[in-house]
Amino acid sequence: MPKQHVLTTALVMALLPPLAALAQRDPPRFGFGFSSVVTSGERLVALGFDTRFSFPYNPDLSFAFDLNTLGFVLGGTDAAAYYLNPQLSVIITLYPSNPRSPYIIGGFGGHILLNSAEDADETGPTIHGGVGWVFGLQATSVYLEVDPALYIGSEFVDMIMPIRIGIVL
Repeated sequence: MPKQHVLTTALVMALLPPLAALAQRDPPRFGFGFSSVVTSGERLVALGFDTRFSFPYNPDLSFAFDLNTLGFVLGGTDAAAYYLNPQLSVIITLYPSNPRSPYIIGGFGGHILLNSAEDADETGPTIHGGVGWVFGLQATSVYLEVDPALYIGSEFVDMIMPIRIGIVL
C-alpha cells in the first residue's frame, strides 16, 4: 500500500472517535463554494469547486471533511491538469456568539492528480492551516477563507494557497 494511502487511512481512523461522539450533538452541516488556488509549483493558478461537511462539536469547535476539485486550465486543454483535494480539518471559531466571526482551520489532506498516469508522482499528502471568516445569516452561513497547504510530493515540496468562498446550509 503506498504511503499516501497509509497516511490518509491513519488520519481517518484518528478522527473516528471524535466523529462518533458528534452523533449526539448538533446535526452535521453541508456547504459548497468556489476556490482559486495559487501554487509555487510548475502549474501556477487553478479554479475549483468545494464541498464541505462540518460536524459541530460545540459552539466553537467543529470537525470538517472537505472534498475540493481543482482545474489548472488556464494553459489550454493540452496542458490542463485536474486534482482532487480531500481534507480533514479542525475548525476553531474564535467568537461563536458573533454572527461575523473569524476562525482558525487546520488539518491534513491530499493532492491527487486525476487525469494523467504519467505524472502520478504529483500525488501526495498535504498539511494545511489557515484563517477564515464566517458571516451568519438566518439559517445559513457564508464563509471566506485562506487555507495554505504544504504539499509533499515524491521528490519535492510545494506550497498551495487556496482562497475559498462558499455557503454552509
